[in-house]
Amino acid sequence: MEVNPHYSKEFGSNQTTFAGTKNVEQLRRRAIKSYEETGMPSKKDEQWKYTSVFSLNEKAFKITHKPYNPPEMRPLSKWYIYVGNKNNQNLPEGISAEPLEDALNQEDIQQYLNTSKNSNKNTFNDLNMALMIQGCFIKVDQNVCVDEPIHIILAGNHDQGMHCIKNILVLAENAEVNFIEHFYGDDHKEYCTNVETDIFLQQNAKSQYYRIQQESKLSYHIGHVLVTQEPDSSFVWQNFSFGSLLERTYLETNLAKGANASLYGLSILDNVQHVDHNTLVHHHENETHCAQIFKGVYAGSSIGVFKGDIKIHQGAKNATSKQINNNLLLSNLAKVSAQPQLEIYDNDVQCQHGATVGQLDDDYMFYLRTRGLSYNAARHILIKAFIMELIEQIKQPQLTEYIANTIDSVLSNIDKKG
Repeated sequence: MEVNPHYSKEFGSNQTTFAGTKNVEQLRRRAIKSYEETGMPSKKDEQWKYTSVFSLNEKAFKITHKPYNPPEMRPLSKWYIYVGNKNNQNLPEGISAEPLEDALNQEDIQQYLNTSKNSNKNTFNDLNMALMIQGCFIKVDQNVCVDEPIHIILAGNHDQGMHCIKNILVLAENAEVNFIEHFYGDDHKEYCTNVETDIFLQQNAKSQYYRIQQESKLSYHIGHVLVTQEPDSSFVWQNFSFGSLLERTYLETNLAKGANASLYGLSILDNVQHVDHNTLVHHHENETHCAQIFKGVYAGSSIGVFKGDIKIHQGAKNATSKQINNNLLLSNLAKVSAQPQLEIYDNDVQCQHGATVGQLDDDYMFYLRTRGLSYNAARHILIKAFIMELIEQIKQPQLTEYIANTIDSVLSNIDKKG
C-alpha cells in the first residue's frame, strides 16, 4: 500500500516541538524514514490478511499534542494517572511516573526505547516512534507491592487527530503492581489512537495488566503491547474491547526461565465494528508457561479476527502452553476469522490450541423463554454465561463492577437495534 505523505509532512512541521535528546531525535528520524520506505501494511501481509487499513491510510489526521480528559471518566482506583496532565496523578511511595515529554529529555529512558522485541514490526510502530508525544514512563522500585491497581487514563477527543502514545513500564525485582490502561473517547469524534506500551518485568516481578478499549465508534485504534519477562516473572493481561470502528491490538511477550504469562481477551461488538487481536508468545527457556483465552461476541455486521502464535524455542524444556479462542455470533452478518498456530522446536513440551465459532443454543433459549423470560433477557443470560470465565479472572472489585456495567450497557444498545 502506498505511503500517505501527510504524516511525513506532519513530522516536518512538528519536529522542532518534539521532546527528546539527540539520541531520541535520531530514533525519530530513522523511524520516519522507515515509514516512508515501507508503507502501510496490506492484506498481502500475512499478519494483516483479514484486517484492512485502507480507509485509515486515506485519512489525514493531525498530530495532537494533548489528549482531552473527559470529566465523566473517574479513576477506578485511588492510584491514578491522567496522561497529558502533569498535575493530575496520585501514586504510592516507591512508584514514579513522568510524562513522556519530560522523560524523553533524560538519559534514563534511553535503555528502554526501541529495545523491546517486536517480531512483526510494521509501519504503525515507525509512526509511533517518529511522532510520539503523549504517554508516561513509570518505574517501580525493587520489592514494592501495591494492592490496588494504578489506573492510567488516556482519552481522545480531538476530531481528525492522531494520538501517538508511548507508555513504558519498568518493574524492578520482586515488585508486584497491577495496572489499568484505559482508552476512552467521545463517540462523536473521528480520530486515531496509535499506542505502544512496553513492559519490562525484572526477575520475580509480577503484574496484572487490564486494558480497556472504549474509544469512539468512529475512531481507529492501533495498539502494540511488548513485554519482556525475566526469570520467574509473572504477567497477566486482560483486554476488553468495546469501542472503535477498527481496532488492531498486537501483544508479544518473551518468557525467560520460569516465567509465566496468562492472556485473556473479550470483545463485544456491533454494527460494522472490526477487531483484530494478534498475539505471539516466545518460550525461550525451561519451565515457561502460558495460557490464552480469547472470546468474542459479535452482532450486526461486526468482524472479529484472532491470530495467536505460540513459539517453543529449542531448549525450552518442560514448557506448557494453551490457547483457546471461542466466538459467539448474534447475527447472520457477523464474521469471525480464527488462526491459532504452534511452532514447536523441542520435544519435551505440552501444547494445545483450539477455536470455535457458533450461535446461541436454541434449546437453552427455548428453556429460558418457557420460564417467562423475554427474548432479550434470555439472550443476556446466555451471553453472560459464555463470557463469565473471563469476568471471573478480574481480581479488582471496582473494576469488575465497571466491566459488568459496561457489558450491560453494550448489550442493551445491541437489543435496541434488534
